[in-house]
Amino acid sequence: GVASLPYQMASGASLWIEPTHAGVMVDMDSGASVLPPEELARHSLPEIFYLLRLRSLGGRVLIDIPYLNKQQRQQIEALIHMLCQTDPRQPEFFGFTPSGLAELRYRYARPSLDKAFGDL
Repeated sequence: GVASLPYQMASGASLWIEPTHAGVMVDMDSGASVLPPEELARHSLPEIFYLLRLRSLGGRVLIDIPYLNKQQRQQIEALIHMLCQTDPRQPEFFGFTPSGLAELRYRYARPSLDKAFGDL
């Protein structure tokens, strides 16, 4: 389906957004990007929030961000909080899981694009 195609970013990175029964998994793949992990996350997160909104994806969302040290993680957490506050759907950010995944929860407002249009 359309939801499982990679989204190519201008930086050369790819985003994989995979809806599952348990939640939505988002993988940031650096691909051809030469950006360091923190910069890649800074460039990718606004796009991820936009794509989740565009595709009407909701529920539990786990974002696999490349390894960040403690200071970098705190800066990225601040960015995620800001993105949550400015997102019209007001997702909740629960922090990072022990394995390093950023965990969010979006309330369902309407069917996702893949459910609304079928498997494209």
